[in-house]
Amino acid sequence: MRARASDSVIIEAYRARVGDLLCQGRWRERHSQCNMFSTTPSDRGELLIQQGELAGRNYRFEAIVCQNPTCDCERVTLKCFTEMPEASTPAIPVYLEMDLERRQIANLGDLKANPATRALANAVATECGTEQWNQLRRLYWELKQYWTEHSDLEKVQVSFPPDVLAGAMVAYFDVFPFARRIEFIHEQENWLMNDQYCCNPKCPCEEAVLLFFRLPEKSGQEPLQSTLSISYQYRDGKVTRLEPEGDRRYSEHSLLESLNKARADLNSLLAQRQSLLRRLCRRSLKRQTIHTPEPKIGRNDPCPCGSGKKWKRCCGA
Repeated sequence: MRARASDSVIIEAYRARVGDLLCQGRWRERHSQCNMFSTTPSDRGELLIQQGELAGRNYRFEAIVCQNPTCDCERVTLKCFTEMPEASTPAIPVYLEMDLERRQIANLGDLKANPATRALANAVATECGTEQWNQLRRLYWELKQYWTEHSDLEKVQVSFPPDVLAGAMVAYFDVFPFARRIEFIHEQENWLMNDQYCCNPKCPCEEAVLLFFRLPEKSGQEPLQSTLSISYQYRDGKVTRLEPEGDRRYSEHSLLESLNKARADLNSLLAQRQSLLRRLCRRSLKRQTIHTPEPKIGRNDPCPCGSGKKWKRCCGA
């Protein structure tokens, strides 16, 4: 299975066209298990089946994802139509629920049970290899990033860790995993910054913990390790290095200077993010608060004050 007129499969045209498609307002409705899935932007492409009974047949597809900016369900729905330009009636779409985590078609059993969808489901399941799954993941990531940037984040339902009131730091990317990464260049090397905050609604602090990651020249499977971390008071510019014994080749002040050159709005960005997380945390704590109603006292019950009198003859008089 490959993208028509290209050796790379399924998604290649997406990266160049996604901005235009989204701006043109091409919306599609699709039901999904994701709570916030209603209408999402979609990208169009083509599949060319190479093997089996459908070999040589083209299918148009639209890729659809959940629009919840906090949801990492890792599902992409491919809404597929067979290419039959001579047909007088609209083609009935076939929905392939692509599970990126397990690298399998989540609804494959249902599709195989239907004679009208069995052949396409088998073909995609057989021909979708590592390259195709990687392309689907890139598409998923870019669409989720779009929704993060175009959703009303104030209305998002988020659960915070129970120790947040005790000062536990919360990373912005733990709440919004698809937010655009903050990268910059320092001494001709590529760096990534991760920002964490105190989200206690009652705390007046105005600071962020910034973790700096020096990006390797070649990406690998090993998780990144922070090179340096600082506490940064973004209102007055005070900087405190949190790991004095860390890599001394890099100065916290020079790294911060390079970051500020890349993001002139850094201080306002950090303030906005901390303010947003605190508002979301306040709402989360209100939802988690359990109000236990006080037991109703009967008029002839003993008064809870301990006087020994009946309620109606004491505090309830």
